[in-house]
Amino acid sequence: MNNYSAILCLTNLGDGVLLSPCISALAENMPEAKWVLVAKPSVCELYACDNRISRFIPFTCSWFPGTNGYCDGWKGFRNAAKSLRKLQCKTALNTFSDTRTNLLARLGGVKQLISASGGHGDWLSIEIVASDLTFQHEAERQLELAVALAGRKLGPYPVKIELSDADRQNASLLLKEVGQNKGPVVAMHPGANVDFKTWPLDRFIEVGRYLTQERKAIIAVLGTNGQETEMANKLSNAVGPMAVNLTGKTPVRTLTAFLELCGMYIGNDSGPMHLAAAAGCPTVAIFGATNPDRFGPYLPDDFMRVVVSKDFNHSMVGKAREIGKKILDTISVEMVTEAVDDLWNIAVDRFESRPDEKNDL
Repeated sequence: MNNYSAILCLTNLGDGVLLSPCISALAENMPEAKWVLVAKPSVCELYACDNRISRFIPFTCSWFPGTNGYCDGWKGFRNAAKSLRKLQCKTALNTFSDTRTNLLARLGGVKQLISASGGHGDWLSIEIVASDLTFQHEAERQLELAVALAGRKLGPYPVKIELSDADRQNASLLLKEVGQNKGPVVAMHPGANVDFKTWPLDRFIEVGRYLTQERKAIIAVLGTNGQETEMANKLSNAVGPMAVNLTGKTPVRTLTAFLELCGMYIGNDSGPMHLAAAAGCPTVAIFGATNPDRFGPYLPDDFMRVVVSKDFNHSMVGKAREIGKKILDTISVEMVTEAVDDLWNIAVDRFESRPDEKNDL
């Protein structure tokens, strides 16, 4: 008889990155279990090289049909539930409790459903953990799922993504394209999955110019094809020849491997920011009205700076969609360049300690 258990992570890419400590805890403390990851396609892709995950069930968690066919809309919901039943998953951990994901688990035949609190939809779970949605980091909230299943304290575990040799080879090629021998490479991602998390583009441009002119850095501009293309084009063109546009060239594992090679990352509250942290890249994260205590970079303090408006308080988080842009507008270029300066020596050290291939060009 199959001995599969499921992990449901049907929120965004950043939450998928922060699932890593929970996976590590489960693999170390329950080595006999076989884990099925039910997640958005980008999160399934992220863990595709991780042999601690036995099976993948991609589902976009959308009620409406889209471009992903079998894993979109009601058809995707039905297929995911059928796949869980076929694998006889009786136990599941849900990283964010809501009616839709809990219902998916129940219709998939799950009997023991442990969910991290989402503030609603909890009635289908047999146990709710991680009720602190304000001050507990999301990586530690998700780790509580493994703690609840194991029945004992676990951790801590770092955020880490398993990469293949091909991922690292592709990243090395990108680094050569950027110009790895010229100076520290700073990755900049001016986008986010929603507009209210995006700091004004003209200020990213000013930071990019500061880095190239004052710090002699190389800027690697990141983004996905589509809504971020124009933003990335404007940033790279405005910064000038020391900026290289990598839009559309960085699938999630290649991006993680590339960030391992960079001196620094600068960006908004977004999935790539969490990938930078998972790669151990010094990170400057810019937050508006979203919660930096819960969703900031999961890094040691000396490897990160979180730039937050002096006007921010946690009561704003529930209104982030309405006021996020206004709060981001209060963050100045100087606040970000000061954070960059705080981490700059680490960025230089990372450049100087890279293997000799930085001199190959």
